[in-house]
Amino acid sequence: MNTPVTTRSTGQPQRTSGRRFITAALVAVVGLLAATVWGVVALVQQHQLPGTFPRTALPGTVTVQVESGAELIVYTEAPRGQNATTSLSAELLVANGQGSPVDIRPVGAVIQYDAPGAGTQVGTAIGALVAPADGALTVTGGQPAVAAASLAVGPDLAMAWLRALLGPIVVGLATVVLALVLAVSGARSRPTG
Repeated sequence: MNTPVTTRSTGQPQRTSGRRFITAALVAVVGLLAATVWGVVALVQQHQLPGTFPRTALPGTVTVQVESGAELIVYTEAPRGQNATTSLSAELLVANGQGSPVDIRPVGAVIQYDAPGAGTQVGTAIGALVAPADGALTVTGGQPAVAAASLAVGPDLAMAWLRALLGPIVVGLATVVLALVLAVSGARSRPTG
């Protein structure tokens, strides 16, 4: 004979599901706050990066210390609205510490920045190179077509921005996913009736 089974409810809601929702909310808030702070710090650092570039007035030579395989961009800085890149590209020479020439190639995209210090100067990428070995590289630029131009050498700013922001974006997304998983598992553990 079949005997009906009855279950008795204690009348108290399960506390674990509520705790999971609270935990999910805390994970989301703390993780997104940390990712935001990290992202803001990264943005400030990237904005200040051109100020650290070695530079010289044109015509002139700038020397940079590099590690083998480092990718560098050569920039000209000129008054806003004036292009110092066209005539200078042909007069640009890069040499390693022994004086041997280093290949420089055109930059595949437009990379510009506001030059530090002088509010009207704009830096524009004119060439890219890969350091052949550890040591010094000298970059020499000829007479530019515009006055008050300078030469600067540094990393690819577009890639630097991407690398700087990738970490905070991944942490922010992972935090949201983790919070959603916690919330969904909390919803599944709720009593149904």
